[in-house]
Amino acid sequence: MDNNKKQNQNMNSNWQTIAMLVVAALLTIMIVSWMNSAVESRQRKELSYNEFVQMVEDGKVESIRVKDAVIEVMPKAEATEYSQQMKYYVVRIEGDYQF
Repeated sequence: MDNNKKQNQNMNSNWQTIAMLVVAALLTIMIVSWMNSAVESRQRKELSYNEFVQMVEDGKVESIRVKDAVIEVMPKAEATEYSQQMKYYVVRIEGDYQF
């Protein structure tokens, strides 16, 4: 009988350990995801459409990548007022020219 009780306690202990590990893993994933999004949001900067046009006219744009909702802008290395580590983008609005 004592042997049976010990076995039940061990089973309960195993399930508690597994549950705690699952909770710890989920919390870790949530925290890492939150930190990643916080860092990424600090590395992105929205440009106004007028600022984007001015950059193009001044020859400060290396390339652009047109996506569904945004236009990603890669400034030239010589354009010192724009960081090379920052990701610049312009929100596309309906009626923008088709690229």
